[in-house]
Amino acid sequence: TLDVRKPGYGVANVPVTIASGAATRADVRLELARLVAVAGDHQGSVAAFLSANGYTAVPWSWTNIHTHVADLENVELVVLNGTGTQPSAANLTTFVNAAAAANRSLIFAGQFNSGSIRTLRTAFADPATVTQNFTQGRIYYRPAVEHPIFAGYPVGEPIELMRNPAGGTSNQQYEFFGGYSGTTIAALGAEAQGGDLGGGVAYRFTTPTSVHVLLD
Repeated sequence: TLDVRKPGYGVANVPVTIASGAATRADVRLELARLVAVAGDHQGSVAAFLSANGYTAVPWSWTNIHTHVADLENVELVVLNGTGTQPSAANLTTFVNAAAAANRSLIFAGQFNSGSIRTLRTAFADPATVTQNFTQGRIYYRPAVEHPIFAGYPVGEPIELMRNPAGGTSNQQYEFFGGYSGTTIAALGAEAQGGDLGGGVAYRFTTPTSVHVLLD
């Protein structure tokens, strides 16, 4: 597969057959990169990941997320990573309601001691609970149903997310949610804690064309 990248454009993956000793031509069409806003990015890591995969990332303030209501029409998706000082419940409510009115999808991410899922719970009591702790060994998602988010991964089989590279008794952080009004499609689990712990990935339609996605 030929992987074609150009700044400002999406990534194109084109199957190519190359014969030994012969020139090979491949026609490639690149689409303009889709704009994705990222609020509360940690050291630009989410923006770097998006840029490497053909998106144009636009940094937004997480603390003052309500000031970006007018900017919603300029992006196709908003990632609320949630690192740093949290917005007030009132300001997050203003933004979330405006995003639904604009038919913009939101991704809420979990962060240890912060993160937008925690602020979502404070503002809307949905999810009902957010739990965090430390554990040894690996942390994983276990998909409960087939879904494009988990394309290529079997239902019911754990997908390793991370483990402390030091191994042994070294701990690492984890977080999961419970009591969410949407559809939970994967559990978050930790082997050293006895298996599946709670919600890891979920979604809820806010309009017929926009959703909330929770990634803990």
